[in-house]
Amino acid sequence: VSATFAFSNPAIMTISPASPISIGTFFVPSYLKIFVNLPSSTFSQNTNVDSFVISGRGELMLEILLTQMRREGFEMTVSPPKVLYQQDENGNKLEPIEEITVDLDEEYSSKVIDSMNRRKGKLIDLKDTGKDKKRLIFHAPTRGLMGYTSRFLTLTKGTGVINRIFHSYGEY
Repeated sequence: VSATFAFSNPAIMTISPASPISIGTFFVPSYLKIFVNLPSSTFSQNTNVDSFVISGRGELMLEILLTQMRREGFEMTVSPPKVLYQQDENGNKLEPIEEITVDLDEEYSSKVIDSMNRRKGKLIDLKDTGKDKKRLIFHAPTRGLMGYTSRFLTLTKGTGVINRIFHSYGEY
């Protein structure tokens, strides 16, 4: 595990080319060229010769990399993102915890609080930021937040703003 994962939003995807031709000399150099522009990401070749495991700071970073590769003409299959876990010195499984800051209209706050509670989020702070506006701050495990942005935008009818940042590792 790279040291970069200790202070990032760890997520991982496996990429394998759709056609075996693209794994040859064309696939690897172009892939490395794209990857140089993302220094906080890492990759390794999977046990299968035709696939790679890509790790990055989060779903968005991995999506940007995949979009760049698709624009260069690669066809690939992509597994769902997986959270990277760590172990403490006692062998206990630790998961990444994120701090989520949400700015939204007051009328949607109860729906967002309920949805975050269902994803094991804990409300840390609730602030009144002006005319019918609220700022909510949560701590939640990354595994509960996969795909949450689209759910959040649905709950707030597109008017909410969500920011996520790695906070710490906590017990699984």
